[in-house]
Amino acid sequence: MPFFSATAKNNHDLAHGLAQFTGLTQIKTLFYSFTGVLIQDDTVATDVTTNQHQLTTLSLTTTALFPVGIDHCLWGVILCDTTNVSAQQLRFARTYLIDTLRQVFAEHANDTIQVWAALDSTQLNQISHFYQLLVHANAATTTKSSLVPLNTPLINDDAYRSMNQALHFIHDHIHQSLSLDEVAKVAYLSPSYLSRLFKKYLQTNFVSYVNTQKITLAQKQLATTLIPIHQIATQLGFSQTSYFTKVFKQTLGITPSQFRQQNRISQINQLVSQNTWAAESSHMAINHPTDHWVYTVSGRFTSTPTD
Repeated sequence: MPFFSATAKNNHDLAHGLAQFTGLTQIKTLFYSFTGVLIQDDTVATDVTTNQHQLTTLSLTTTALFPVGIDHCLWGVILCDTTNVSAQQLRFARTYLIDTLRQVFAEHANDTIQVWAALDSTQLNQISHFYQLLVHANAATTTKSSLVPLNTPLINDDAYRSMNQALHFIHDHIHQSLSLDEVAKVAYLSPSYLSRLFKKYLQTNFVSYVNTQKITLAQKQLATTLIPIHQIATQLGFSQTSYFTKVFKQTLGITPSQFRQQNRISQINQLVSQNTWAAESSHMAINHPTDHWVYTVSGRFTSTPTD
């Protein structure tokens, strides 16, 4: 199915909407459609080659990537700089971005315009790895030179199998302390060769990949349990809590304690908001059943009805 093609006015309106979003939230944002259009800083660029080259210079380490769908097809991505941005701010950002897109493409039914939750670094790595597997599968039935750049060395079947074996071992033993030498031995590769495979297929090194997997699990524990941080660190194979805290902050920009506080406050606020809305809407329905009411940004009903 062909990609949705936006009009020049659509692109201009989207550029203006994203600029307003950046001004409001101070989150630097750009949009890239799979038709090759790049939108950032309230401008629209349509040169596909130039735009693709610019994307290769981006660092996704502190970037949230929101997939965008129109007419039930993946259409493009919105990238937000997440430096000093909390999880709660990201959720707000997604809601705002959905509203912006639906205003720009008002001719479409709202349910056909979607902004999915931001992909984390682990998911991006998995997508990259899956893409490499697909390229390899295609290369088995087509000429390899048409799929792989001439300056890229071809990797044989044994390397792919060994890499998969290494990744499976990592995920099966993620709660343990893992070393490159240990995993390389399981995959029947030299440590240096396995290190090169990580760089080639996952665009990261061995230690960063393992730590990212561990920190992803730590986030879930911190947000959904009251397990002490030092116990979470031990459960994930960190010998010292201080090193766990250092890795966590390097990955997310905040400490485990700050992450737990932010996410638990977010959950509490959400529950309080839901309970307040339920109580007040019930009161209004009973005492003023025929009136229309406005629910304000502050989380309260107006004191007088409105038409």
